[in-house]
Amino acid sequence: MRVAFLDCAGWSYRLDDPLARPMGGSVYRVPPQEDKYRNLYDQCRAMDGVEYVGSVGQSRLADELAGAAALACPSTFAETSCIAAIEAMAVGAAVFVTRLGALPETTGGLASVVECQPDEAALAASFADMAIGALRDMRKDPATAAARRRERIKFVHDNYQWAARAKEWVAWLSQLAGGEANVRQQS
Repeated sequence: MRVAFLDCAGWSYRLDDPLARPMGGSVYRVPPQEDKYRNLYDQCRAMDGVEYVGSVGQSRLADELAGAAALACPSTFAETSCIAAIEAMAVGAAVFVTRLGALPETTGGLASVVECQPDEAALAASFADMAIGALRDMRKDPATAAARRRERIKFVHDNYQWAARAKEWVAWLSQLAGGEANVRQQS
């Protein structure tokens, strides 16, 4: 089983490698001396089996993600959507998120979710417990894990194609325009 844990800085932890080597780097292109996560990167670099690769292009990112079993996104801010979760689900990867903002809606009930909480240590512990439990379940029951993978791929195919999204926008904008026209006519 291959697992990619990505955070907002682009670290990826591959559990198919016995050393679980992180790959990735800052996606914000902040100079190292100004990067608020620099201490975290330094701590990771000091760990045995950790390799810092830096930012990677979209094709390499897609190649790496295609083999991922899971994406961990322990967001602590209310996102309106999460392209990383959608991309992971598009290749069938399990998604682990916090119940915050639109993450549950974005993942359509197909993600493993933990409640967000202000105590960062408690959040980290409950998130880790949830992710480890889900990964263990996937290893114990590969047939169910494969079925869930297909379900996630189908969900993204059915809900996140640009043609379908464009139709939703046209319908919504038409409704807004029609609603404004009706308000004007009543005045």
